[in-house]
Amino acid sequence: MMGGKAEMIEAILNKAIGFNIHSVGRRKVDADVVRRMRHCGVATEEAYLELLRHSPEEMAKLIETVTIPETWFFRLCGSFEYLAAYVREEWLPQRKKPLRVLCMPCSTGEEAYSIAMILMECGLSGNDFLIDAGDINNHYLDKARKAVYSKNSFRGERPDLVNRYFRPAGNLQSLIAEVKEKVRFFSCNVLDFVPPAVPYDIVFCRNMLIYLDAESQKKTLELLAASLADNGVFFLGHSESGLLFNTGFVPVKISGSFAFRKGAEPSRREAVRPKRSCPRQETILPKVRKDMLPVPRENRSLALNEEDIFAQAERLADLGDSAAAEVLCRRHLALHPLDIRTVFLLGIIMQSTGKYEEAEKLFLRTLYLDANHHEALLSMAILKGRSGDLKSAAAFRERADRTVKGTKP
Repeated sequence: MMGGKAEMIEAILNKAIGFNIHSVGRRKVDADVVRRMRHCGVATEEAYLELLRHSPEEMAKLIETVTIPETWFFRLCGSFEYLAAYVREEWLPQRKKPLRVLCMPCSTGEEAYSIAMILMECGLSGNDFLIDAGDINNHYLDKARKAVYSKNSFRGERPDLVNRYFRPAGNLQSLIAEVKEKVRFFSCNVLDFVPPAVPYDIVFCRNMLIYLDAESQKKTLELLAASLADNGVFFLGHSESGLLFNTGFVPVKISGSFAFRKGAEPSRREAVRPKRSCPRQETILPKVRKDMLPVPRENRSLALNEEDIFAQAERLADLGDSAAAEVLCRRHLALHPLDIRTVFLLGIIMQSTGKYEEAEKLFLRTLYLDANHHEALLSMAILKGRSGDLKSAAAFRERADRTVKGTKP
């Protein structure tokens, strides 16, 4: 596309949703615009710009195309495991009012309905809870209200709940009415969201902030934080967790939950441990002890095997014990310098503790060992974006996008 027209479309997207073109790369956006022009039968960039200005439907379609929305039931199952543990162990014993949940953006409804099913499994029914689910895309909201899904919305997570709450509809699956009626869908741009007078107990906002510029990220987080009750639970996507470090939110020290608590950490927090209900391959080991650490070379036969040491370091990192996890990683890498999982994990630990230069070196080392490492590419994009190097951030995001599509970066 011509430079001036591309910049105008970028400005329109940014004004509409705070979209940061560098989150996906200008080349992708240019290709998406050309695709939409062909679909609409528009021959010139000027005509397409005019269409965008006067057609909310086409604006929604372009936003849908450039942001690569992807969702399925019980995505990142650890978050739902923690949600169930929080409700059973904290909220139910002291409930005084209905549980209020906000899910935004909600896309085609899979996440909001997943929340509803989990709450129903916890024994909540009737007026025990309320879920508000918002999205800017009215086409998505229509699909969410119909609640009829293809196999792409089911990725093998919680098949027991799928069998319990869905009924076959030809080649599709239709959600039962008892779940559908638990969710209220509404149309809203998150940047225009008005915090309610009665705050929510739980907020889900996953995998949207990565597409926004820094100012829009800040505004969105402020709006959602103002909508959340003190000590409420805030769920983010796994690649967005760093945005809440050094804020008024406290990370929940539960592996794979990607959850934060607003304000002071409650005394019961450590007692809340989710029951594992999703298939996952991980080893849960006890608290690190001296006899678990790698031993000198001459006594190496006495050490734990490589898998156990990595699993212990990963678990310590997930529990927030960064110092102990770092010790394990560094000692392990002294013996196994090419262990890519440990190199990347140490990079994540360095990033979470604010040691960004060292984190960048470790992510680059990960990419030296595996140029297609998707998470390392995304991590580099976040670090480059944080430092203001938007061109490099876009390049890393484009490489990450190509790995998802199965092409070489």
